[in-house]
Amino acid sequence: MEGLKKGTKKTKQKKQANTKLDQAVNECKELQNVVEYFKKGLGYSRNQQYSQAIQEYNSALTIVQQDPSLFYNRAIAYYYDGQYALAVGDFNKAIELEPRDADAYYNRGLVYQISGHPDKAIIDYTKAISLNKEDANAFYNRGIALAESGQFGFAAGDYCKIIDLDRHISND
Repeated sequence: MEGLKKGTKKTKQKKQANTKLDQAVNECKELQNVVEYFKKGLGYSRNQQYSQAIQEYNSALTIVQQDPSLFYNRAIAYYYDGQYALAVGDFNKAIELEPRDADAYYNRGLVYQISGHPDKAIIDYTKAISLNKEDANAFYNRGIALAESGQFGFAAGDYCKIIDLDRHISND
């Protein structure tokens, strides 16, 4: 008869549990870093230090690659930094990850409009309006883009809608 087996099972299980715990702690630390990078990015943006904000968002995105808010906020920083193509790319990614974000469509529309692509802007403003039917800014900017495209009748319709929205808000 052989002797009792020494606690190899428990030791193995304990090592596995410790490994999993270490992984969880590391993931938690990484997520805390993401939050810090995000907060710093917002702070730099608020202070109009867009290149620093972009660096912070880049750092966060090396850890978490699928967060629509990181792409969205970096796109805004790119926009204000005059990097329109990069802004569009990040709004594209934000929309891919969060397809019901009316603000992402609206803001991408602004980038298209300022870049001289009113037809693309109209498409994005229309999508933003379909997701938020009371967004007066989307109607206003779509009206401008429609007028730029020579579609004055449709532009007038958007301006009338803004007046209706204003009346509705005033009566509430």
